[in-house]
Amino acid sequence: MTTRPACFSKHRVGWTGGFDSTFHVLDLLDRGERVEAHYLGMDRTWRKEVHEKEARERIVCALPAEMRNRLDLVEPMETWDAQALDLYRKLHEEHEEEAFDRAEWGISGQIPALAAWLQTLGHGMQLVYVADDFREPHGDYHRFALRWLERSGAEFPSVDRRKASFLDGRFDDLLAETWSCNTSDDVAEPCGRCGSCRSRIVP
Repeated sequence: MTTRPACFSKHRVGWTGGFDSTFHVLDLLDRGERVEAHYLGMDRTWRKEVHEKEARERIVCALPAEMRNRLDLVEPMETWDAQALDLYRKLHEEHEEEAFDRAEWGISGQIPALAAWLQTLGHGMQLVYVADDFREPHGDYHRFALRWLERSGAEFPSVDRRKASFLDGRFDDLLAETWSCNTSDDVAEPCGRCGSCRSRIVP
């Protein structure tokens, strides 16, 4: 469990609307903590981000009032400014030797950009990775991501947990509202074929 210094009045969490980060947000709220939930959208035209936004809205609306009142939603792309972009370019230049096959992963600079943005916020942002993420076939990508994000001062409170441990009966209905599909296609329903769909453990 992540412990917070007394000077932190809220937990700052990266919340995508996916299964893992949603559980972490709900668990904190259920324990009486205040949460400042941040979403970093890399491309608002990507259909996945629309589904994630809709999932977060459904979950927030379904929360009991006492939990909802402890949750603040932040859309960080509203403050994605020149400082963050300059940091991204600097990080990219310093660590170019750690480049990965972006065509294979289907992303372009997403992780370095996220690391740069996190540096503009300072330390203490909680990002949710779980032990399942480091299994094949995408384990190398997630290990690469973790190395970049650790430089930003991010915290990883669930890195030793398995997804299955999140299904403890408290939030199963809300977790069913999350969106996991990573397909780049314009789909109305999860594709059922991508890695995220195959690893999903709720309907």
